[in-house]
Amino acid sequence: MTPSERDALKRGVVAVIPMVFPFWVLRTTGDASWATLAAIPSLGVFAFILMPSLSAACGERATDFLYRPGYCEQPRAPLSLVDKLMLNEEWDAAELMLAELARRYPDDSAVWPRLFRVVWLHLDDRERTREAHELLLSASDDPVRWQRQTHMYLLLAEERLGDGVEFKAEQSDALRRVEAARRQRELRRHKRCGV
Repeated sequence: MTPSERDALKRGVVAVIPMVFPFWVLRTTGDASWATLAAIPSLGVFAFILMPSLSAACGERATDFLYRPGYCEQPRAPLSLVDKLMLNEEWDAAELMLAELARRYPDDSAVWPRLFRVVWLHLDDRERTREAHELLLSASDDPVRWQRQTHMYLLLAEERLGDGVEFKAEQSDALRRVEAARRQRELRRHKRCGV
């Protein structure tokens, strides 16, 4: 017997247990309507135990319905495929996927360090690193996030470049980009307010 067959048999045996409940209700009450009512949740439990994929799908739907991300927390980027690409050292594909996730989930703080790590430490492409930093400044409208993630960006730049002239130039460029984005944000805010 294969492990999957053994698992299915075990689930089948456990799934029979809730099906005993309607018969017990019928025997103790003698009323078929109560037994029918008891059979409804028993069938649900039977199905959930027997078919774990159905259980997972229903649980996901119930969680999405009860705890909507917009109300409880910010949505999280699905990073498992990116992590797999990084483990396989597929840096170009990981960078493309991370850039897309950064656009879609700019508030997810787990995306930006991965993106900066890939472009700085593995691709070592100055143009791509600047594009990644500019993406941060255009995708997010939060200066606090800019400051925090720019700090991460500069730590990785220092790790790659050392503490020399190249790093100082990159640091001043990054801070200049942040300041320009801050000025643009202020201008947009003034235009919206009509000042």
